[in-house]
Amino acid sequence: MKQLLSLTLILLFVSCQSSKVNLKKLDRANPATVATAVLKSFKKKDLKTLQFLATPQHEIVIKKMILSDEAIKEQHLFTGSQWDKINNWKGKIKEVRFSDDLQTAYAMFFSEENAKDSSEITVVRMNLIKKEWKFDNIISYTQKSFNTLGYIME
Repeated sequence: MKQLLSLTLILLFVSCQSSKVNLKKLDRANPATVATAVLKSFKKKDLKTLQFLATPQHEIVIKKMILSDEAIKEQHLFTGSQWDKINNWKGKIKEVRFSDDLQTAYAMFFSEENAKDSSEITVVRMNLIKKEWKFDNIISYTQKSFNTLGYIME
């Protein structure tokens, strides 16, 4: 019985560790991998990791959230339609677009099936800072406005 309990605890520990973002191995030059790390951190409510992925301006905001009361975090970060999209995210970035100056990336992680021009698209917006993509915000666009954001790079 003790062996079974020990094995269960080890498996739980390993599974929890594998779902965390490994910042040392993260390819910060790839906006899709950074967006994936951002979404994983949000899903796990891991604000410390999110803070390291953020732009300097948002790093300060996240640091304040870390120090705030749990109820405030829940109210401001982990509720509403955007939280529902993040929480239901299946682990795939659907498309990445770049601004004309290649300094902003938009990683789409939510879109409605059979999207029309007025359908909602939700993205992780990132800024390129010193050759690394940094999390700026999670925002929604219509399909039509998302299509005008810039370039798709393969």
